[in-house]
Amino acid sequence: MVSLLKPLLTMLIVVPITLIVLGPIGTELSGVVGNALQAFFSAASIIATPVCSAIYPYLVMLGLDKAITPIMVEGISSIGYDLVVTPMGFISNLAVGGSALAVAMHLKDKGRKGMIASFGVTALCGVTEPAFYGSLIMRPRVLVGTAIGAAAGGLIAGIFQLKNYVVGGCPGFLALLFFLPPDGSMGNMIVALASGIVAVVVAFIACTVILKKAYKEDV
Repeated sequence: MVSLLKPLLTMLIVVPITLIVLGPIGTELSGVVGNALQAFFSAASIIATPVCSAIYPYLVMLGLDKAITPIMVEGISSIGYDLVVTPMGFISNLAVGGSALAVAMHLKDKGRKGMIASFGVTALCGVTEPAFYGSLIMRPRVLVGTAIGAAAGGLIAGIFQLKNYVVGGCPGFLALLFFLPPDGSMGNMIVALASGIVAVVVAFIACTVILKKAYKEDV
């Protein structure tokens, strides 16, 4: 009987807390983060892109990446493109993918190596939760390498003003067409590809160095 009532009791406790306490807190926090990002990009867009790309995984972890989606929608609807949300998400996701691949290369257990390598490939396609929670979050020093890769790719994106023209989606290499301008010119898409490759390569190298110095083979 207890096992049957447990889901119901859980819902009766969790749902009111979520709606009454956690929901309003999340809404207010989302507004603060969104306003801060807009102010930061308005003041220093070249610096803002690498910095925000480096912290984007933590926005995803807290669910705040969905809360800043209105910035993207407003940008595309008003000026035709988004300089904030998707560019930093794209670069950050690829840096996470590069980091997970570095972790996979570090491991000797074939089963875990293959699993984490698949997490890395998934992150390169735009979905980072398996890589972040399955290989990186328990190795906090590796996340320094992730931030280095994201900052390197973000610097290129900031200098050349990488623009996104599509609302929604999971930014990764499969979403490169998000960066194709309506006039069909390839310059912005080349910037996206270059910044993404730099993010992956630098994150992979930085994480490999960190793993060799800081971690022994996991047991």
